[in-house]
Amino acid sequence: MNYDSDAAVPPAGSVFAAPDPATAGIEPVTLHAALSRVAHGAPDRSAVLSTRFAPLDHRGLQQMIEQTRRQLRLAGFGRDARIGVLLPEAPQAAVAIIAVACSAVAVPLDPRLGPAELDQFLQQLPLDALLISSDGDQQGRAAAERHGLTLIRAEAAADGSPALQLDMPLAAAQPAADDLPEADAPAFILRSSGTTALPKLIPFTHRNMLTAARKWQRWFGLDASDRCLCVSAPYYSHGLKVTILTPLLTGGSVAFPLSPAVVDLHEWFESLRPSWYSAGPALHRAILEAASAHPEGLGTQRPRFASSGGAPLGQDIIDAFEQTMGFPLLEHYGSSEAAQIAVNTPTERKADTVGRPWPETLSIVDENGIPLAAGERGEIRVRGATVMPGYLGDDTLNREVLRDGWFHTGDIGSLDEDGFLRLHGRLREVINRGGEKVSLPEVDAVLLRHPAVADAAAFAVPHQRLGQDVAAAVVLRPGMQVASEELQRYLRGELVYFKVPRRVQIIEALPRGLTGKVLRHRLADAYLEQRSARARAAAVAEAASELEQQVLALWRRLLKTEAVGPSDNFLDCGGDSLLATEMLAELEQMLGRVIPESLLVEAETARELAARLENLANHIIPVIDFNAQPGRTPLFWFHGDFAHGGYYIRRLARLLGPQQPLTAIAPHGMDNELIPESVQQMARERLPPDPRAPGAGTVPHRRLLQRRAGGLRGRSFAHRGGP
Repeated sequence: MNYDSDAAVPPAGSVFAAPDPATAGIEPVTLHAALSRVAHGAPDRSAVLSTRFAPLDHRGLQQMIEQTRRQLRLAGFGRDARIGVLLPEAPQAAVAIIAVACSAVAVPLDPRLGPAELDQFLQQLPLDALLISSDGDQQGRAAAERHGLTLIRAEAAADGSPALQLDMPLAAAQPAADDLPEADAPAFILRSSGTTALPKLIPFTHRNMLTAARKWQRWFGLDASDRCLCVSAPYYSHGLKVTILTPLLTGGSVAFPLSPAVVDLHEWFESLRPSWYSAGPALHRAILEAASAHPEGLGTQRPRFASSGGAPLGQDIIDAFEQTMGFPLLEHYGSSEAAQIAVNTPTERKADTVGRPWPETLSIVDENGIPLAAGERGEIRVRGATVMPGYLGDDTLNREVLRDGWFHTGDIGSLDEDGFLRLHGRLREVINRGGEKVSLPEVDAVLLRHPAVADAAAFAVPHQRLGQDVAAAVVLRPGMQVASEELQRYLRGELVYFKVPRRVQIIEALPRGLTGKVLRHRLADAYLEQRSARARAAAVAEAASELEQQVLALWRRLLKTEAVGPSDNFLDCGGDSLLATEMLAELEQMLGRVIPESLLVEAETARELAARLENLANHIIPVIDFNAQPGRTPLFWFHGDFAHGGYYIRRLARLLGPQQPLTAIAPHGMDNELIPESVQQMARERLPPDPRAPGAGTVPHRRLLQRRAGGLRGRSFAHRGGP
């Protein structure tokens, strides 16, 4: 579905310049020109504030920009030079990134990167120089030496502001030409947030950034009096684009708390006095928890609004936040490649959506790229002047995601009749389990509803017959205990069978990227390593009983592998529902009796299954249901098979077909059990009571049996022998 889109589509591979109201009638400019304009108009207005540093006004920011350009040119770095910025203090990093981006290409780097990760990045994207802090950044120095980079040292400004004094060598030959970057040249190059093994490199142009800032300004009515609280890292897309550059380009200011990891309500809202902030769900939850636990920390100063993105935020959290904090919390949707795509605003919002997209920039399409109608789910694709020109060094990926003038996000969404966008997960987060589609975020959401679960993530694992299967990992709430088996039973009551993870692992913490996204691929890698270890152990494990040995022999034959041991799971080792049915039939022939299918689900391992089968062989199961169909009248079969437990009934159930429920009721009379005088009494003793009924209670099965057997009182239908 197109959202008000009748605009001509630019040719593939071109700059994304579909008609866009945010740029209509405005000549494209650079960051340098835009910030110079702001500084000329209000030089004394605050630009960067923080708890740790003295304020920096727009005049001081502009002076830093001009000084940086002069020094870069004298050092031989022209407008195309790539300058890495590796600074630990967020306010200083933000100022340095902006100053470099106005003259060259800024490459923000996370100071938390280890040596191996930093080396990987510098090999992936060669730099011309690396800007580091002068006071003891040994890792930055070592990395510059290993990669032959010019080192630029930064010292704190004498006035105590986050401006910097840069120390860089003069050019060996001659200074670079003092040309300013062009509108469609990269202002900075960012890394993707790390949900894949190798992060992608995303250039964001001056035109991209200016358009993104204008959109946010118009969505939320920002002006020079507004101040953003920056609690997102300046070396990632959201922090840099939305919470740093957008307020500065609007002529307003950005404020940095002492630590974004520690919520200090008084510092954040009373001291820094922001009018808005934007962050991920975890930060909003932390603010809500702090305000609920320490309401005395809340003063009178509150922002006009807060915005949330990056992951879903439950409506219950939003409601509690707004009730406690007294200002709106609005979900939005964006990406590193296209900046902000859709937003809820204080005046136009809808629950369970991420807001309205900018007109003529978004479309929902099917697998063939055909636009879908309102309410239909499909891939989200976007266009417009905020979309990146393409990933660096990955032409194959660019051809895949940049097609026909659109950027294909890989996200699944739908637009309602009012034009509000709903998200339904990622294409890569929807797996194909033997032809059945499973949305991993849907499984996450169900797990998170369990009272003992604090965090959860489902993930895909390879399966030799199904192609893919589902597993999950959960983190429990402090002080809570729950077994994996109990979580699976809970899931079976909430999800259709093929969506239930075949294994639920309980771990201490989910692996997350530096922006907070769950790294599902790491969970899958760890799972496969554990599965390989179990396979190695299985090769030397011995069965504890003859029946366990028979079960293992059957599994190995069906699965066509010897790497199956007593502690293995049938589905983990490559089994599926068809093989499980075949296994069940062979086990029934082996034991000569009906085996409830639930037994296979409840038994995690071959050893557990053998133990349950041993117990089954010694007991009659009073009632077994076949072809369960809620709402359909079952056929009740009172069998008299004392020897084999009614083994033949499974075949009868198959002959009747899946639409005819069949309830097999075992005979009375075993182990000196009294034989009731009527069918009604048999039903009363065999079938469980209905907890919904008053008094003694009956289940619908029992009531039905009693009605139908009303004229058969006094007769016994529990026969010794066959049916």
